[in-house]
Amino acid sequence: MHFSVNYLLTTLVIVLLATFPFMGGMEISRTTPVVEALSIVLLILFFLFHKRFDFINKRIWFFILLALLTPLLYLIPISESSWNSLPGHEIYAQLAQWISAEQGSNPINRTLSLIPYRTEHAFFFMLPPLAIFLTVAALPTQQKLVIIYVVLGIATVEACLAMIQFSTNNDFFYFGIPRLKPGIALGTYLNPDHFVLLMEIAVPLALALIAHENQHGKKRNDDGSRTLLLYIIYGIMTVLFISAAFFSGSRAGIPLTLFSAYLAYSVLMRKKGKHLILTVIAIIILIILLASFFNLTPVINRFLANNPLVDGRWAIFANSWTGITTFFPLGSGSGTFPDIYRIFQPIDQLGFINHAHNDYLELIFETGLLGIIFIVAFIYIMLQQWKQVKRKRTNEVQYLKIGSGISIFTMLLHSTLEFNMHDVINILFFAVLTGIFFSNPKNTP
Repeated sequence: MHFSVNYLLTTLVIVLLATFPFMGGMEISRTTPVVEALSIVLLILFFLFHKRFDFINKRIWFFILLALLTPLLYLIPISESSWNSLPGHEIYAQLAQWISAEQGSNPINRTLSLIPYRTEHAFFFMLPPLAIFLTVAALPTQQKLVIIYVVLGIATVEACLAMIQFSTNNDFFYFGIPRLKPGIALGTYLNPDHFVLLMEIAVPLALALIAHENQHGKKRNDDGSRTLLLYIIYGIMTVLFISAAFFSGSRAGIPLTLFSAYLAYSVLMRKKGKHLILTVIAIIILIILLASFFNLTPVINRFLANNPLVDGRWAIFANSWTGITTFFPLGSGSGTFPDIYRIFQPIDQLGFINHAHNDYLELIFETGLLGIIFIVAFIYIMLQQWKQVKRKRTNEVQYLKIGSGISIFTMLLHSTLEFNMHDVINILFFAVLTGIFFSNPKNTP
């Protein structure tokens, strides 16, 4: 692609990434159509100007095609009799027959999805991450780095905001976002458990850049001042990300952030240089100082006062599993979980359950056997890609591929207890990570 086109596409990706964090909060529902419209523009420009499509392998193209066709498959009309005979449709068939009798209308064609308009929304929900993934994977190295710097910049701003929220406990800095858990920071997110995920995935990226400086910083023709400055910048970012994870009070997010930091350090840091050891020591000292400076009582109470074995997630998991077995092997249709779950929600489980708090259960609930195929296929292509990650690392992107792989793995782990893949903000950051990780450097400019 032409140089100016690359920068145009990079700018659109940055706009998509920054829109939700800086314009979201309580305005997410109003912002979503804008993001989806921009993603369509990005996809059009991408396919209009891009002539080569070997920047990712054929397995990934097949996976993308399957993901796009699935919601459309659930929108294909089928006959009334076929619809009535589908697993789990008994109660809906009785209701449909009663409505037809009352209104005197003839049977109409229905779809595999119990709520077609929800499935349509699920299809459009996939367009922004798809546009970002394809663009990032195809962009040259320099533009990839720019986008990663933007992700780290957004994460830094969110971490600083979390620090202000946690230290002041002032409603002004929450911008009207309801505080589900008192004394806990959440940045511009609606949920602290989703906020902490950004910290989880940002830590390996910052450590990947530190590792690159540790290995190759001395090769520059300077006095080492730039390397030292970058050590300080990336080190401060790492401290902020880990500290902000603590401020979120997330019982799953805090240990996973520490785990991602440990995993990134053990995989990336092959050469333990003097600067690196000093940076790690400085990070640990700063984290201890921050912990002693801030009142972490609300965070500690989250771990001590609440028994994780009586968390409401376990009841949701059990009810979701009942729904899975009821609709298996076809599922209820992409995007239908929030409405269909009500049938399996007991009276004593108060409130509206919008997600299963487990991306895998929700996917299988909605798409049945296809959902299981998606999960297995993604794990397979990720493992295959990990084998191809170069042992020889000569530039930042090769380090960031490893860091992105670790971030993706951490996100997949966290998705067993949260609906991160259904969060409109984090799914875009996930698209950037996969775009870096799955790109083929031999076939990008």
